[in-house]
Amino acid sequence: MMMRSILVVALVVALAACGRKGMPERPDDAVYPRDYPYTPLPAEPKKKTPDPTTNSAY
Repeated sequence: MMMRSILVVALVVALAACGRKGMPERPDDAVYPRDYPYTPLPAEPKKKTPDPTTNSAY
């Protein structure tokens, strides 16, 4: 019985200690962007087409 109550208290204390990590307070002078800049992906390299006059793929 005593071991179970110690375990429950330890769990409650552990959960209470990490409660503020999920919702930190926002600093007063912070400015966060609403829209991020557009960064296009690099173009994919063109694939080599096999030569129709030979049997090889390259």
